[in-house]
Amino acid sequence: SSGINAEYGELDPGSGTKYRRVISLEFIKEPPRRHLSMMNYYLDKHHHVKMSRIEECSAAYIKDYLPPIDHIDTHHDMDVIEHDTRTLLVYPAPPAQASITLTYADLECLKPEEFLNDSILDFYLKYIQRELMPPAMREKTHLFNSFFYKALTQPMKKDASGRRLSASERMHSQVKNWSKSINLFSKDFIIVPINEHQHWYLAIICFPWLESPAYSDVDVKSDERPREEPAIDEKDIDGVLSKKRERSTLPGITCRPCILMFDSLVANGRSKVVNNLRNYLSEEWKTKGNTPPRQFNKNNFPGIFVEGPLQENYCDCGVFLLHFVEKFFENPITDYRFPVERKDWFSQQDITRKRDHLRKLIVRLGPNKHFNR
Repeated sequence: SSGINAEYGELDPGSGTKYRRVISLEFIKEPPRRHLSMMNYYLDKHHHVKMSRIEECSAAYIKDYLPPIDHIDTHHDMDVIEHDTRTLLVYPAPPAQASITLTYADLECLKPEEFLNDSILDFYLKYIQRELMPPAMREKTHLFNSFFYKALTQPMKKDASGRRLSASERMHSQVKNWSKSINLFSKDFIIVPINEHQHWYLAIICFPWLESPAYSDVDVKSDERPREEPAIDEKDIDGVLSKKRERSTLPGITCRPCILMFDSLVANGRSKVVNNLRNYLSEEWKTKGNTPPRQFNKNNFPGIFVEGPLQENYCDCGVFLLHFVEKFFENPITDYRFPVERKDWFSQQDITRKRDHLRKLIVRLGPNKHFNR
């Protein structure tokens, strides 16, 4: 058999480590002449990689199709290219608790076309909360870090007590200590950054203490207001028909219990995520001994996508997440009737400038003010 080795650089979004990875494709028979762009297409589709260089092995020529593939080795040697673990910044500075440590290697992911890692993301979310939010808003907002949702949904272990638990009880038990000293139901907003399949997106839990929407038109008599919200069709958590009816039939809604989803890549789906967060709230309500009993479901706590700007590439999702959070508090939503539209919140140029802004901010806050890399 013969084949092709594809070599490319890969950044682990969790650790910030950059690797050199080699994928070897071995063919059942001698490859005919073919176009190398087809190899790029195949690896992009099946392995989600783009190659910076192709090394030809044996007879690999130019044609417009791929021959049958006999073996794919995706576990080839991975060599660390660069991982400078020297500390660049600890934020907030001691003796503050729950500080984020950034290394020099973390700055690498702020270069164009790189994915943001969790350290950069958690740092700037904490910076927004501590430095950019007004004090009153800060007190009413809880920020989960980028590991919360992963911990919530990780494969469930058996309960140490031997008690038989439901799926939602088990999920909650895995993160129950995350809110041990916090009353989440005293908050207006709970920020939940999420990373799945190397894609960042955002959930904001809004007004979990509220049981029904608060309307802005105080002159509307109580018996004229809808007694029951239109049921939200959540096959894509959008409930398109219900949303359109709200804009034309309901008075303004100043706040409502709901989960807002911000995703710069897609504007539908994520129903499983919304359901997981609702189940978490139900268990949290019960665990904290709140009364009366309350079950969070799609009718009393709907999930909806905010119709905002979308990314124009494959690598800016983390930057969009940070900008979504910043704009959410800088230019708050004042009407929670569905649909919630924020398509003009910011431009693609703002996202491009954001990387440089983050880098300069980190360097400015760090001890080495003259660092240049």
